[in-house]
Order: sequence, then C-alpha cells, then structure tokens
Amino acid sequence: MTCQELSTILSERPLAALPPELRTQVEEHLATCSGCRRLAETIDGIQRMPVPQSFFAPQEMAPVRPMPSRLWFIAIAIALPIFLAAVGVMWKGAFGWSALPAETATLYVILSAVALAALGIGFYRQFKPGARDIIDGRAAAGIVLVGVIAFAAVEFGWSPAEASSEAYWAWRCFTFGTLVACSTSLALLSWSRLGFAPNPLSAAFWTGALASMAGIIALGVHCPNLELSHFLLGHASVVLVGSLIVAWIGRRFFGLR
Repeated sequence: MTCQELSTILSERPLAALPPELRTQVEEHLATCSGCRRLAETIDGIQRMPVPQSFFAPQEMAPVRPMPSRLWFIAIAIALPIFLAAVGVMWKGAFGWSALPAETATLYVILSAVALAALGIGFYRQFKPGARDIIDGRAAAGIVLVGVIAFAAVEFGWSPAEASSEAYWAWRCFTFGTLVACSTSLALLSWSRLGFAPNPLSAAFWTGALASMAGIIALGVHCPNLELSHFLLGHASVVLVGSLIVAWIGRRFFGLR
C-alpha cells in the first residue's frame, strides 16, 4: 500500500470503520511509516472534533417567538394591508370609488382579494421554519405589477389631452400610494419577526409586493382619475418602486440579509 492510497482511504472513512482485511493493511503501513502515522492522527482528531450546535441552528435564524397557526398568521398578513389602506383612504377621501363603473369596481374587488390571499400565503411561507416557496419574491412582485397593468389596459382608456397635464397628479398619487405601502411594510415586517426567512431576499420582496397592494387598494378607492396613463404612472408604479423600497427596508433595518 502506498502513502497516497492510505491518504485516500483515511480521508473517506475512519480507521475503525474499515473492513478487517483493509484495516490490517493500513495498520501494517502505519507501523513502518511515521509520516502516515502523523497524517492518521491528524485525520482522527478532526473526525472526533465536536460540531457546534450553532452550525445547524444559527441563532439569528431561530424564531423570535413561537409562530401562531397558519390561518392566524395569514389572516393578520392580509388584514394589515386592508387596515392601512383604509386609514389612507380615510385620510385622503374615497373619491374614486363612486367614479368606478359597477363592473369595474366588482372586478377590482375580486382581483384585489385574490392578490391579497395569494400574497398572504406566500408571505407566510417565507417566514415559516422549513418552508420553501417555488416563486421568488421578485417574481411575485413582477406578477402583481403585470396584473395591475393588464387590469388598467383592459378597463381604462387613454386620453392624450388629459395625459399631457398628468405629471403633477400622477406624482401625488404615486407618493400617497408609496407612503401607504411603506407604512404597511413596517407592520408586516414587525409581524413576520415571529418567524425567520429561509430566503431573506425573496422574503423581502414578498413583503414589498404584499405591502404595495395596500397602496394600490388605497389609490383605487381614493383616486377618481380613470385615465390609463395616470393609472400606470401614479398607481402601477407603486408596485415597482414600493417593492424595491420595502425590500431595502427589510434588508437594511429588519435583518433580512
């Protein structure tokens, strides 16, 4: 047996675990080679070293407190955006709701409910120990953005005359929606600290997508301007920019990194 063969054997299995015949050959070589004896002692010492418990369960990944039940966690995750959107509407006024045709208002409610439910479930899966979500948070935010744009393109018309003086009102809606989204994110991130994030970046963007829905809902109820370019610039942009800002907040101030 050569020194190279012995080194390969001992790196794969400890001496005590070798078959009797192979172990005899190894011991015969060790009896005549001081270099391999030192190598065997080193490998044996490494294999006997205790592995720190923190290697398997890092302290920062442990739940802050025991997580509530699945339904309770998701219910709060959905209720927070609705509550913050309602607060924003009470602050600014519900002028837009009366301007929406009945069919558009019904579709808006249905799509918002479906989006909140889907995002709430995904949000839960980002913070439940051991859970994995097949959709990355950035993809989730993108899906919400595409859905909002598609809804606007189908339901609203484009008026060049109105669009020419749109920048000021679009900016007002954008800042209002983003403010609601960021406020919602603080509540959601505080709630999510009950668990931990298996994929921190994805969790940050899932939070951003869910928080941005609060801004979209508040704008839909508040703003009476149904012109397409206004909706895209002042409303849909909240999902894109809001998701990025909220993701940064989560990673910067809530340890999602």
